[in-house]
Amino acid sequence: MALFKSREERKQIREERRENIIKEFFNTRNLDNLAEEDKEFVNLIREEIESTTGYRVRGTEGEIALIEQIDILIEENWLIIKLLNEISQRLDK
Repeated sequence: MALFKSREERKQIREERRENIIKEFFNTRNLDNLAEEDKEFVNLIREEIESTTGYRVRGTEGEIALIEQIDILIEENWLIIKLLNEISQRLDK
């Protein structure tokens, strides 16, 4: 019984966590029907947004309100992406 996990086990655990985060992201925003290449692109956008919004620890009330409004716009954009994808799929039929 090993107390420490091997490098491969840690790498696998990190990869599983990452996949679960991505899967949860697509499930909560109902983006599961996107094509795989679109999912990859959306994931790149998600990672970029996550890296830029992770730094908001302090700010004035106005700055915090502005960031919250931007977050709302980001969520609305995910909805627009989903709806445009559905329209595209219907037109392809």
